[in-house]
Amino acid sequence: MNRPTRTAARRGSLAAGVALVAALSGCVAPKIYDGSDMPSYQPRYLTPPRAALPAAGRAPAVADDTLGGPVVPASSQQPAPQPDQAKPPPLDIPPGLPGAEAPWPRIPADMPQAERLRLIESLFPPLPGLGPDPLVDGAPGQRPVTVEELIEYAKKRSPTIAQAAAEVENMRGQWVQAGLYPNPTVGAQGDQVGDLGPFGQFGGFLNWTVPVNGRLRLARAVAYYDYLIAWARLRRAEVDLTRQVRADYAAAMVAAEGVRITRLLSAFTEDVYRRQLEMARGRQVAASEPAALLAVAGQARTNLIAARNRYVSAWKQLAATLNAPEMAPLPLAARPDEVLPRFWFEALKGQLLAGHTDLAVARQHAAQAERTLTLERRRVIPDLQTNWYLEQDTLARSQHLPSVQFGYQAGMAIPVFNRNQGAILSAAAQIVRTSREVERVRNDLLRQLADAFERYETARQQVALYRDLILPDLARAFRGVYDRYQVEPEKVNYNDIVTAQQNFAVQLNAYLQALQQQWQALADLGGIVQADDPRQLPTDPDGATADTWPDAAPWQAPPARLPMPNPVQEKK
Repeated sequence: MNRPTRTAARRGSLAAGVALVAALSGCVAPKIYDGSDMPSYQPRYLTPPRAALPAAGRAPAVADDTLGGPVVPASSQQPAPQPDQAKPPPLDIPPGLPGAEAPWPRIPADMPQAERLRLIESLFPPLPGLGPDPLVDGAPGQRPVTVEELIEYAKKRSPTIAQAAAEVENMRGQWVQAGLYPNPTVGAQGDQVGDLGPFGQFGGFLNWTVPVNGRLRLARAVAYYDYLIAWARLRRAEVDLTRQVRADYAAAMVAAEGVRITRLLSAFTEDVYRRQLEMARGRQVAASEPAALLAVAGQARTNLIAARNRYVSAWKQLAATLNAPEMAPLPLAARPDEVLPRFWFEALKGQLLAGHTDLAVARQHAAQAERTLTLERRRVIPDLQTNWYLEQDTLARSQHLPSVQFGYQAGMAIPVFNRNQGAILSAAAQIVRTSREVERVRNDLLRQLADAFERYETARQQVALYRDLILPDLARAFRGVYDRYQVEPEKVNYNDIVTAQQNFAVQLNAYLQALQQQWQALADLGGIVQADDPRQLPTDPDGATADTWPDAAPWQAPPARLPMPNPVQEKK
């Protein structure tokens, strides 16, 4: 007898015994709860995983729980699987986007070859020629020009240089004028004319303002600093012009190289496209595959158009800097792939702080402010005003009496109310401002130097990596993929060749950008240090070491406490 049968027998005998006792006692036997209306208990660990459900959705009975009754898995209560949903619509370019309206005919695999070729020709017509390029190399027999020749040419024609030179003469004139004494005033004078007939006192006078307390000498000293500042600004104008000519020259040089490289790259891309088009004609690839490469060839043409326009624009900018807007393009003697040196940052910093014109101007302004304060303090004592006259009395002369008389007046304003207080306060404030101007200019120049040096070093190292590593490796990679495609076409796809060619093209464009940034940073570096030829700047004595700044880690040791300004002492 199994366990459920024995359990039912025990429950039946127990119920019969209870009924017998109730009958003997005259009571009604209570109903015995047998648990039949209790929901079956299903332990969570008995639920089979979803992957183990029967295919037909029926749940087999498992062993009884302790409360009795078969345990039904919860998976049997899940809804029946729904029928397959509708498939999404085909993926396509949304209408309204540029190029989305281009039709694409379906080409069946069993299309006759002649009709297939006509369809391919209609989809991929022959590309037009690349057209002529600007004369980046000049006309035959034309001598290339150097940047030094153009700099000298620009200095002779530049309106900025002429204006700065005129300003020097202007300040020189004001310096001379500030040291001149005031002119005396001379005139005729008559007194008591016609009082006693035709007689009167007739003569002349002289008025003269006499500068005192050395103010004239101080005023000339103040004007002399303006003369020195004008000379410094003339030098700054020459340096700025030199920097601009070098930057424009380098931009035209790199733009000419960009035209050469971009044209070769465009022709190379179109050659790769034509080879894939021939494979499509021969049914080696799908007829749709040349479309992507044709778009890449079109993009290469847009790069060529941009390179041509960039060269024309760069030369026009150079011609405008030379003050010769109508100058025709000339071949340039320098080469954009020239290996440039690695400079020494600390030496550049010392050269900048020793002789930069902006620092010289700031120091001259500080010295001028001190002289101006001294001048304003001496102006408290006013100038001496004098008046001299000489007259003859005609009536006394007619009477043979002494008739000549002489008189004078001398005086000055009394500084009771106006003691030049405002001008003195203003001059004292100018001393504070100009003394801190030296620090401000120095910090700004050091910031510009650090920025230009960082851009130059970054671009110089990038150009070296492109020239010596990246581009040669990508060229070898392309040749390796192409050679393997010739030997094992079943293992190498033609798209691998396209990918290798595009990788090479992308890095070539990046190489041109790095060239432009390198030469621009070199011109900026020379302009900030104010060197006539930036390639003659001091180089790094540790050139054999790794490419880092000499002071790349200035805080290797624990830094000392930074100097703090002294607090202002309060007046008691």
